[in-house]
Amino acid sequence: MGPRYALSGLTLDSDSVLDGVARADGETQPGWRLRWLPSRRIESSRVRLLRRPGVPISVMWPEVGAFEIIPRTRTLRCRPAPGAGREMLLSVLLGPVLSHLLLLEGSFPIHASAVEIGGCAAAFFGPPGAGKSTVAAALFLAGHPVITEDLLAVTWHRDEPYAHPSVPEIRLWPGSGRRLLGGAFHRLPRVVPTASKRRIDPAAGWGRFSSRPAPLGRLYELVPARVRRPSIEPLGARDAWRALMRNRYNLWPQSVETQARQLDALARLAGAAPGRRLIVPRAMRDPAHLVPLIRRDLRAGHDD
Repeated sequence: MGPRYALSGLTLDSDSVLDGVARADGETQPGWRLRWLPSRRIESSRVRLLRRPGVPISVMWPEVGAFEIIPRTRTLRCRPAPGAGREMLLSVLLGPVLSHLLLLEGSFPIHASAVEIGGCAAAFFGPPGAGKSTVAAALFLAGHPVITEDLLAVTWHRDEPYAHPSVPEIRLWPGSGRRLLGGAFHRLPRVVPTASKRRIDPAAGWGRFSSRPAPLGRLYELVPARVRRPSIEPLGARDAWRALMRNRYNLWPQSVETQARQLDALARLAGAAPGRRLIVPRAMRDPAHLVPLIRRDLRAGHDD
């Protein structure tokens, strides 16, 4: 048996090493089997999802690879495209493809970052470019462990939602990276060789990544606006549910039954974790200013 990994509440028994993913040596629960196949040209010119009753689910990325999900045997087969870079292959596998496994397990992933503050997780979500990774990085550099930076999986224990750790890294665009890290940003490794995004990972030694689930205590919808200073205002359960629906990680068409379960699950989450609207300047000159604002809001919530 190859190495076993813990990721977003799932375990993966892989026949190949997954760089940067936490091992799950102590886990005994049944996991998904991850099998790597020889490379082959992908017969598709665009990203495609093939799902038919009674047959495996196939997800294809041109120039990256083909991924076959077999729910009956809990097996995931990955076939790289010729010349596909390992970084890009893992990026697709541990993001979009993983989201399909989570849906099959009854977990409905959110496109969000989550940070542990005072023993509880705070989740941050919003439209592309709103600053999910920037907020996570600012809190990370201030000493708060990051749980996940992109894909948030939530499970329930005794009627309380828990946020699960994902890949231990933070991906930053040059603009926000320079504002947070200055010249050190350009010494970080690129996410993929051709990308301008770079990543902070445990090797950087600047902060901690959480390896354990944490109770999800607050939901923050990031709202970019033409304001000078960031602010926080209440977000009702109905509006929080709508925001969560807009920020589902996996937007591929699902069965009617899966869609109904997803609606119910996100409504339950919006009712269990208090919501806030975090209004941020469209061009944050110093993202570190968000840290005391978020800390004060969480303290006020604990005192209520």
